[in-house]
Amino acid sequence: MNTSIIRCTCGRRIFRKNILQISFHFKLFGESFVSIKYKCPRCKRIGEYIVSEKEWDSSSFNSSRGELTPQEIKKFKKMGRITIDEVIDFHLRLKENKNWLKEMVKG
Repeated sequence: MNTSIIRCTCGRRIFRKNILQISFHFKLFGESFVSIKYKCPRCKRIGEYIVSEKEWDSSSFNSSRGELTPQEIKKFKKMGRITIDEVIDFHLRLKENKNWLKEMVKG
């Protein structure tokens, strides 16, 4: 099957959560097709995408998997959200010493 990524006319990718309706149109003669109605999260337009049944693959709506392993995801969830104070501290350290991050990464 051909997995095509559905995009709005504004260029935003459409995911499963943006789908309003999926209709299957079956024909006795000729090619059947699938109609997907969606609402774009960026421009808020309601659009429709029509694809032949042969090319239809619902997995094209699944978000792409990240690079993190399950262990890394657990580790970062335990750390909690980054606070605004941490962001400011990080910014000030970079401003004071441009090589601070390189030194920290080296050990």
